Amino acid sequence: MKSGRFEWLESNRAKTFGDFKRLINEMFVYYDEFIQSEKDLPYWSTEMSTVGHLAVAVGRMKRHRKNYLAVLEYNTKGEGKKAKRISRADIWIKFSKKQDILIEAKQEWIAFDETYYKESKRKIQKKRDEAFGQLKKMRDDNPSYYMALIFVGVWMKDPKGRISKAGLEKKIKKLASELRFDFWAYYLLGADKIKYAEWEKYHYPGVMIFGEIREEI
Repeated sequence: MKSGRFEWLESNRAKTFGDFKRLINEMFVYYDEFIQSEKDLPYWSTEMSTVGHLAVAVGRMKRHRKNYLAVLEYNTKGEGKKAKRISRADIWIKFSKKQDILIEAKQEWIAFDETYYKESKRKIQKKRDEAFGQLKKMRDDNPSYYMALIFVGVWMKDPKGRISKAGLEKKIKKLASELRFDFWAYYLLGADKIKYAEWEKYHYPGVMIFGEIREEI
């Protein structure tokens, strides 16, 4: 995968969720195709659209002989036996008869500048807390796992709008390690596509993704 990369921070998670890495990489392939066709950025949109791309990737996994199932805006019973309020998770994914996962995704934008590092870290932490806070209301559904999935778009004022892979990986590894996520991933525009990332005086050359998985919340 030239445009993106995915890495587990915790080896046991990698063994349990090896196919999730394939899923994210398939989403990045879709990003490539989207940019080539639409001359626009797939990650420059709303949270719902971003999660929708993950659902698209689930469907595309059939070409890899993986029959996964995804449901967007998945209805759950809410918390407690007498709960009347229906809660909705952003997406539910079934990998097999014994393995499914309920995902609450969040979206944030940060500046690619060390000056804003503490603020960026705080924003990502806040989004994760919000995701698990919502998932706690859905515990009665008893999925195999719960996941907080954070999409973090990167913006910058650099007139060339370029970020090196080395620079991005250094930043994302530091954030993921300090915030104790289970995995990180990123998608970075190639030099030939960077022109699609311009908007007014800013550039949006890529997106970082952080994920934490829990069996109980």
